[in-house]
Amino acid sequence: TEVMRVLLDSETLKDIDVQDRFLDIFYRDMVETLCAPFLAPRAPSESGQDEALGIIKNNLLDLMCFCLHHHGYRIRYFVIGTHLAENVMQLAMHREMYLALSAVRFLRALLGVNDDVYRAYVVDHDLFLPVAMRMKINGARDNLFV
Repeated sequence: TEVMRVLLDSETLKDIDVQDRFLDIFYRDMVETLCAPFLAPRAPSESGQDEALGIIKNNLLDLMCFCLHHHGYRIRYFVIGTHLAENVMQLAMHREMYLALSAVRFLRALLGVNDDVYRAYVVDHDLFLPVAMRMKINGARDNLFV
């Protein structure tokens, strides 16, 4: 994840033209493949594979949170065009707590960029619903995820 973050960090490339070309290539040719675990339906597999996929999803969500804060319109078109946020928020009900918390961090990052388009998307697609359901399941406990 850190290597990808360094490559995608707009602060590391001082040449604006090179930076724009790289990000154009990344969002045109690579990001959909990178996020395939969220975009493609899959059949259940062996538990070892599920654990590895969970770790991959966790790392991808960290990277997507970084992209939300640094890439503006490019990531917005991808998130909305592929319904990435809807697929990610399904993880809020996952039995593995680290995945549920990753989904909440992604939602927080989505809203944290202070973009009206994202806010409308969250409301229109009921992206708070999985978090509210999780709160209801936990009842009067102090923690959102127990």
